[in-house]
Amino acid sequence: MADVVLFEWAWQHPHESLAVRKAAANFKSLSGIANKVKLAYTMLTLPAWQSLNITVNFFSTKYTTHSAGCPSLPEHMKVQVCSMDELPCYTEIDESLSENEDDWANKEECDEVEVLVSFRRNSSRFYGSNISRL
Repeated sequence: MADVVLFEWAWQHPHESLAVRKAAANFKSLSGIANKVKLAYTMLTLPAWQSLNITVNFFSTKYTTHSAGCPSLPEHMKVQVCSMDELPCYTEIDESLSENEDDWANKEECDEVEVLVSFRRNSSRFYGSNISRL
C-alpha cells in the first residue's frame, strides 16, 4: 500500500518528488486530463514504480485517447476500461459480504486499487514529511 500512496503523492506533487521532478520538468504543462494521464504513464516507467504489478483503469473509453503519445508501460502492466463498480476490489468485497458480512480482509486491497486508478486531484491528505524524498 505504501508504494501506491507514494505514487499518488508524487503524481500530485511532481516538482517536489525527487523520483519525478526530472521527468516532470519535460512537461510544458501539468494541468489538464491529458497531461495528468501522460504524467501517470511516465511515472509508471520510472524506477520507483516500474516493477509494480499495476493495472491502469479508465472509467470510460472517452479518456483512453489521452494515453496516445504516452510512454509504453512495462510489459507486465495492464490497461483496461471498466466502471468503478466492476473493479475487483469492489466485486470481491460484494462477494465476501454475501458469504460472510464480518470478513473485511479485502478492504486494504480495495483501498490500494482505488488510489491507483482514480488519480485523485487536489487531495488534502498528508502522507508524511519525508515523502518528497521519493
